[in-house]
Amino acid sequence: MEVVSTDDFLLTNLELKQHQLFDEKGFPKTYHLNKLAQMIQDFRDDAPQVTIPDYSHELADIRPDVQKVIQKPDILIIEGVTALQLPDHILDLAIYVDAKLADIESWYLNRTLAVMDKARFDAKSWYYPYTQMPLSQRQEHIMSVWRRTNLKNLQQYIAPTKAKANVIIKIDAQHHIQHIEYDD
Repeated sequence: MEVVSTDDFLLTNLELKQHQLFDEKGFPKTYHLNKLAQMIQDFRDDAPQVTIPDYSHELADIRPDVQKVIQKPDILIIEGVTALQLPDHILDLAIYVDAKLADIESWYLNRTLAVMDKARFDAKSWYYPYTQMPLSQRQEHIMSVWRRTNLKNLQQYIAPTKAKANVIIKIDAQHHIQHIEYDD
């Protein structure tokens, strides 16, 4: 089994800036979804391995000098907010993980604060400049990004893909499964 993140198919920060898309990073148009679909098709065509980019959360960008070699797995899981943006025919099973908006927002804040905390001693990290802010200012910045970008992405692009799912898994604030709904 192999898990591939859609983040590995994001446009680089340079590409995002060149196309004036940086403030929409994470929206479907900021991914090379065609390359992700091609990777899946390559495995279906019995390619023994594929080489893909490598996204770094510390850099918040594709690593320019690193690629991942993925050996053909028995099971390939594509995870990420744009996974269900792929054409229906390319996915064997589509799973949508759903939660209350307040929980998603809280996870976003806590995850981003944790990444920033980890970056406080790494001046190369994308998040390092934010670690120099007082905590309250950091939290306000994170929530501003949430409202401006991530919430918009969730409402306009991610949530509508729920209709494409074969399975919907509803989770609570602790990530415990509350309910599983199957498409008959």
